Amino acid sequence: MRNRVRLIQPASQHLLWSCLGFLIFGAIAVARPAQAQFSLPPATSSGPALGVAIRDIRVEGLQRIEPGTVFSYLPIQIGDRVTEQGTAEAVRTLFATGFFKDVRIELERDVLVISVEERPAIG
Repeated sequence: MRNRVRLIQPASQHLLWSCLGFLIFGAIAVARPAQAQFSLPPATSSGPALGVAIRDIRVEGLQRIEPGTVFSYLPIQIGDRVTEQGTAEAVRTLFATGFFKDVRIELERDVLVISVEERPAIG
């Protein structure tokens, strides 16, 4: 009795490689965690730091998306006291919009600086 060898047809092979490439690329994209760069002021003798009161918010890196769109999704507003947990939530919220492939948040004294890299437009 002969062993049968089944060959993959060229079109099926192309589809297989495309799916494999998509899975690898997707795994790399998912493995890249959101980064929230933030430092809290040191605790004082009166107790732990309660966060920093935000005086201004600046958004950098926008190409097609309007700043108002970012502000509408942002869970932090001017006057809020932000903590490391608050900035991490803001990064997650902005990533969840699907508009950005990278989001970083930094604090420059009392100014919250949001640096974004937009996803490429399809079409």
